[in-house]
Amino acid sequence: MNEDREYGSDDAGVYYIVGQDGRGGASRAKRKLAGEDSWTVARLWDEYQAANPGLKGMRVYRDIYNAHLQQLFGVRQPSEITPFDVDRLKLVAMKGKSPKSVANALELLRRIVNFGVKRDLCAGPRFKIQLPRVSNEKTEDLTEEELARLVRVIDHHLSAGTRYAAGAAMMKLVLFTGMRRGEIFRLKWSDLDFHRNNILLREPKGGRDVIIPMSSQARSLFEDWRVDAGDGCGKCCGSGTRGGNAGGSAYVFPGKDGGQRRDIRAQVNAIKREAGLPRDFRPLHGLRHVFASNLISRGVEFQIVQRLLTHRGGTVTHRYAHIRDDALRAAAELAGQLL
Repeated sequence: MNEDREYGSDDAGVYYIVGQDGRGGASRAKRKLAGEDSWTVARLWDEYQAANPGLKGMRVYRDIYNAHLQQLFGVRQPSEITPFDVDRLKLVAMKGKSPKSVANALELLRRIVNFGVKRDLCAGPRFKIQLPRVSNEKTEDLTEEELARLVRVIDHHLSAGTRYAAGAAMMKLVLFTGMRRGEIFRLKWSDLDFHRNNILLREPKGGRDVIIPMSSQARSLFEDWRVDAGDGCGKCCGSGTRGGNAGGSAYVFPGKDGGQRRDIRAQVNAIKREAGLPRDFRPLHGLRHVFASNLISRGVEFQIVQRLLTHRGGTVTHRYAHIRDDALRAAAELAGQLL
């Protein structure tokens, strides 16, 4: 045993480390050197959650762990995991699940294991946990005819002030800017700089707030929406018709109580059906792909499109540092002109 530590044993003969905290007891620092104190996947998972209380997507991770990892791996130490266990997860426990679902489960397992290994709590498996190949080649896009139909439907709902006007405005905003749904939901009037023609995106997927250019088309959309909001009718929050201010809400597209909106699926799905778009086309996220595809197909540099989409990575900031703001603004203008 390690000479730098003092060991004791209980009545059952199980050894533990006696604490050196000067408080005369082993109650706080006592750690049994038995199996129940080993760093199993379940214990590492508990520790991982405690260390990352505000991690985005934690609820999804918990669902994945409870549904697919707990029973098969919970009682095992990482060093005890074998390739057979991984195959069993893929071929038996998750039979019929998509490759993406299997990859998500294995990625979470690998994350839990790496958490323990990096903190010197346990040894890792004797093999590398390989994730199944997931094809990400499918990019949602629309033909010119489909896009033309969609724009006509959107413009109808905006000009007529129907109960789908808020959804129509959001869909057109995505076509003009490539913004994500959550970024639109969080958007406040104070985030719009009409003097410099900029839009402040709060808490984008990359984490830190970022500024994107406001094209003339996006500016006109905001100005029209603000005029409709000026009557304070708040119809967009109740019946879903015109008006974006909900009686003085700080949000551009507020929810029913004037606070942050949580959902828009009913409106955008109705517009999608009316325009005759494919059933599997996602009304907002798919239009983000359309925004990018339109620019890239017209010769806009891929790096500029990535900046407009606020994609981030370990070296993204450095890679895109040379792109001038005027190039970004020209690309943003082109997105509106193409419609």
